[in-house]
Amino acid sequence: MSDVHSAACRCTRASPDLSPTSSVDILVREAKRRAWRLGFFSTYQEHGMQDTRDTQIGRAAQADLDGILALQEENQMDRGGMLSASLPRLRIVEMMNEMPLIVARRKHRVVGFLMATNRERNADLPIVQSMFSAYAGTPGAYVYGPVCVSSDARGQGLAQGMFNELRRLEPGREGILFIRRDNEPSLRTHARMGMREVASFQFNNADFAVFSYIG
Repeated sequence: MSDVHSAACRCTRASPDLSPTSSVDILVREAKRRAWRLGFFSTYQEHGMQDTRDTQIGRAAQADLDGILALQEENQMDRGGMLSASLPRLRIVEMMNEMPLIVARRKHRVVGFLMATNRERNADLPIVQSMFSAYAGTPGAYVYGPVCVSSDARGQGLAQGMFNELRRLEPGREGILFIRRDNEPSLRTHARMGMREVASFQFNNADFAVFSYIG
């Protein structure tokens, strides 16, 4: 499941202002410069990318639930979004207890989420049944998605950042997802992430592509 708008870009680094005032400052400055050269600090300055160092990406907590639900509601298809389902609070809580649910927060506001579920959790959803009928995947495969980024935070690498965190937490497992064929930005984004298209299916008169990756 997916709703992502992201732009390809290359990361450019800008050296921080580290003016020393003492011997301790000099040591701190040198340590930071080494970290900078190794890529621990980066800013995004081209093709619409912005500095994302003010955004926290990590596993969701109970306090994030209202923000997740609000962002999900804003991006339903009947409101101009591309999300294909609306999950109730209780089901999201159950999903959070079983697998990592990744969020991007900016000033305590949820601006992105990436859900993941075990194969059995949403097996009752007809669209998930259609996906697994088209592509069964490995026995331990899980469902990636839905993923959603707030309209004012797209094109800033948040989808990639959340995906990286999910893969870090679920190494070696296969993830499977579906994307509507008319959601071209999401198709391009997930292809750039290294996912491969493995099948396709139709649901409610819409065409979907099935993608797979290994964590």
